[in-house]
Amino acid sequence: VTVSVLYWRLLLQPVLSMASRAPVSLCIGSSSPHRRAVIEAEFGATLRLSQCSPDIDEKAIRDPDPAALTMAIARAKMAAVVAKLATSGEPMPDFVVTSDQVATHGGVIREKPESEEENRAFLRSYRHGSVVTIASFVVRNTATGADVEGTHECETFFGEVTDAMIERIVARGVTMWCAGGFAIEDEDLNSVLVRVRNGTV
Repeated sequence: VTVSVLYWRLLLQPVLSMASRAPVSLCIGSSSPHRRAVIEAEFGATLRLSQCSPDIDEKAIRDPDPAALTMAIARAKMAAVVAKLATSGEPMPDFVVTSDQVATHGGVIREKPESEEENRAFLRSYRHGSVVTIASFVVRNTATGADVEGTHECETFFGEVTDAMIERIVARGVTMWCAGGFAIEDEDLNSVLVRVRNGTV
């Protein structure tokens, strides 16, 4: 079980509890194919999933505190997704989930890499080192309008991330969609994963 799956299990616990009693629909407020794939692989048999892109300008929302930054973006995504769903003409899902994640390395916030070369540079910097990820989420019960919010932090430590590995990782393309330019589900990165320190903030 990966850290991503554990994170989503924690996040969606109230939704999964309700789904054990009756069918529940969940809209993933994200344009990320990686995020959709993780949720679908783990919960697709339990939840009726759909996806709606928030289409917001994340770069317009800035904060030097990564926890505050990710929460502000997750809230903005929720507002945008709910507004879209309300005018879509389709039935409103039971729940909507939005989230945002950044990485930090050496005290510097890293979002999704803007180029393959930046992705390579990010990956090289994790060689025999670590990267911290901070993720915030909002889950809305559309029937009541109530939100559950939270922020989760973890630090991932890697061994020898070779240049050959980096080329294969970048070629697969998944990490271009990931904050900090890495995903521990990647077969090469997972093979040199040393440990993960995780908790909540």
